[in-house]
Order: sequence, then C-alpha cells, then structure tokens
Amino acid sequence: MGPISNSSHQSHQKSRNFTFFEFQFVVTDFAHLSPQTIFQLYQKRGNMENFIKEMKTGFFADKTDSPSFLANKVRLALSFIAYNIIHLMKQLTFPQEQKTTVIDTIRFQLFHIAGKVTEHARQIQIRLSSTNVYNTLFWEVLTRIQRLNL
Repeated sequence: MGPISNSSHQSHQKSRNFTFFEFQFVVTDFAHLSPQTIFQLYQKRGNMENFIKEMKTGFFADKTDSPSFLANKVRLALSFIAYNIIHLMKQLTFPQEQKTTVIDTIRFQLFHIAGKVTEHARQIQIRLSSTNVYNTLFWEVLTRIQRLNL
C-alpha cells in the first residue's frame, strides 16, 4: 500500500545580512508530484482564495439578506458582473504598477472624489475637485478608457 500523504517543504532566505529562514509546509496526497509542482498548485489556490475574498468583501457578494432566493441570486450575479468589469478595467486602463490594486483601494482613489453636478445650457457637467491626491491616476485612467476602441 502506497503512502497516504506526501509532505513538501520550501524555504527561502528572507534577508541578505541575517540567516533567517521562512519555512512553508504543505501536507497533501499528491505523492506523484514534485514539491515544486505542489507549491505552484497551492500558490495558485491561495491566489484564487484572495480573488474570492476580494469578491466577497469588495463587491458584497456575501450579502444575501433577502428571503427570496431569486433576489439573492440576482445580487450575486450583479456582484460577479461588477467584479469582472473592474478587473477588465484594471487590465486595460491602469498603469502597470496599479494593476494588482484591490477594489477597496480603487474605490477610494478613483470613485471617492468630491465633485458637483451642474446643468447649464442643456449640458450636464461634472466638476471634480482639483485638490484630489490621486488626480494624476484618475486622469490617466480616464484618458486610457477614452482611447479604448470598444
């Protein structure tokens, strides 16, 4: 009878000047896979769990407070659509160093901007605050959105 579990470990040096190590252990039943493959699989799983957590916290996908199953289903579907739109927006329009930004940060940097909506001569205008700390990022993303050929 073969082994029931396979234990893999990985270590890497955290600092150049000190000899501190961080050890990571994974206990699994993938006895036929190499330790490197096992760690790659579990790292991808960890990334997926982070995406799910962002979906639940950033888009309120865990909020199912309606007694109606259909209402909860629609709310969850809208959360998935919003997540995918924001994710696509990040990939197409954000600067490279901002592409890994989570929704809470995006909401704070791009959507929480003081402004005033005015109507003048049959035109609706949005006047944004000129003292926004993330003004450069906002205009860069907006310019990239306008350049998209959809």
